[in-house]
Amino acid sequence: MKTFRFAIPDAKHESPLGMLGVWNKLISCISGEFLLDKRDNGGAIIALRSLLCSATLFSLAMIFRYFSIGEKNDVLLTYLLEGFAEQIAWFGAVFGAIYAALYTRFSSQWSYMANLYNQIKQASLSECENKSSLAEWKAGFIEDAEYLHLAHKENFISIIQAWMEQPGVKEAYVKYTPGGEVRWDRLRNGVQKRYSEIVNERGSPKDHK
Repeated sequence: MKTFRFAIPDAKHESPLGMLGVWNKLISCISGEFLLDKRDNGGAIIALRSLLCSATLFSLAMIFRYFSIGEKNDVLLTYLLEGFAEQIAWFGAVFGAIYAALYTRFSSQWSYMANLYNQIKQASLSECENKSSLAEWKAGFIEDAEYLHLAHKENFISIIQAWMEQPGVKEAYVKYTPGGEVRWDRLRNGVQKRYSEIVNERGSPKDHK
């Protein structure tokens, strides 16, 4: 039984001062991906990222246009504000396109996690169940949920909370995941905190085996 996971680069092989590191940070700022460091992905984050990305691209385009014209009658800030008012339809079109792209990606990731969960549940009901491979598969599910910023979503958190307590899952995660036990402990603390908040608000969900 093979575990399929999204590739996660090992931090020790990345140079934060290299051109690739600078480029990644720049793209993270423009796309709003840094927002996912503190929040799981979802509709609100997608809307905020779309707004940020649209405003950034619009501002860069207007700044380029401002410096490309010969005679400048307005200061830059005034030019940007007037340009925004004049080009609001263009801004809305860019926002809509970015939102659609981000939501499509989010929907695809959500479907992947749901399908993976169903496959694991089906395998757990098999008569020839391999507990070691199943533990690795569950560890892979947890890693993917973390990497895709879905680990604290209400639909998945009760699953992750339950699987984290099962034998062999932690060992498989630590063995195959960059960051190992440190990353496991950080994720587990975050999951337990969010899980407790949900339980206090809505009661305990059913157990996941």
